[in-house]
Amino acid sequence: MERAGSRTSSGVTLLLGLVYFAAAVSRRPSTLAKPQFWAEDGPLFYQQAHTTGFLSSLTSPYGGYLLTLHRLTAGASLFLPLAQGPLLFDVVALLTQSLPPTFLASTRMERLGPLWVRILLGVLYVGVPNVPRVLGNLTNAQWHLAVLSLLIVVAAPPRSTWAALFDVVALAIGALTGPFAIFLAPIAAVVAFVRRDAWSIRRTVILVLGALTLPLMLAANARPTPPAGLGASLSALCTILTFQVFSPVFHGTNDVVRYAQQPRVLAGVSFAGTALGLCLVAYAFARGTLELRCFLVFAPKEDACRSCC
Repeated sequence: MERAGSRTSSGVTLLLGLVYFAAAVSRRPSTLAKPQFWAEDGPLFYQQAHTTGFLSSLTSPYGGYLLTLHRLTAGASLFLPLAQGPLLFDVVALLTQSLPPTFLASTRMERLGPLWVRILLGVLYVGVPNVPRVLGNLTNAQWHLAVLSLLIVVAAPPRSTWAALFDVVALAIGALTGPFAIFLAPIAAVVAFVRRDAWSIRRTVILVLGALTLPLMLAANARPTPPAGLGASLSALCTILTFQVFSPVFHGTNDVVRYAQQPRVLAGVSFAGTALGLCLVAYAFARGTLELRCFLVFAPKEDACRSCC
């Protein structure tokens, strides 16, 4: 009976994954109908893999960190004709975009709530408006991979060899793609401390190892600092949180341009929006489960990174 239920659940999860993939394609059909390199996909990832070789490009940082998912895809594309390279990039990007809502619907995420709630969250994930830059392109697939990595960290332990292999491979690639391991490692450590199971410890070790590569990459490949500085300030932080994190939840757009010519109004709205948003987050954090608390700790950092990178 337990095996049959597991098979049924796996079938439903696979079906939902296909639906999410189709929904992601429907938002930009040209990704499969007329595939093409986007942003750094061609002039950076594909070109470096082609000119310097796969192994050399695999260890080449960009922006101060590794982008292993992008490098692996570029390396695989070398076995295809040039005309098929963009299609592979787009398919990998769409699969990466579809994995977080699919994983969320699996039985390993039952602690987060009923299946219909998790399916609804998945629909919201693939259907969130006004995010064209992260739809169907490999350059920005790291943001979806970061969400998947967080879900793996808070998920129930795998019950099969395939699930365990998926955890290790996905989390290892996520730890070496972008700067997110440095934020995920402390969260994984907290989960491991609370649950005290072997798999939580293994996940923490993978993320810690990934996080340790970041200072090494930054030391060897420091990003140039703008002459005017990075512009970091409390007001800039509040502007990012209000218009990049909190406000888009309700209408999907960043309205900071509307107040660009009114610095005082912008500052007032930013501080007020940040205060209100943090109060709501604090309430949810106090009343929420461990999984929700982990998400609340990680999500603003990821979104703030997206606005700055």
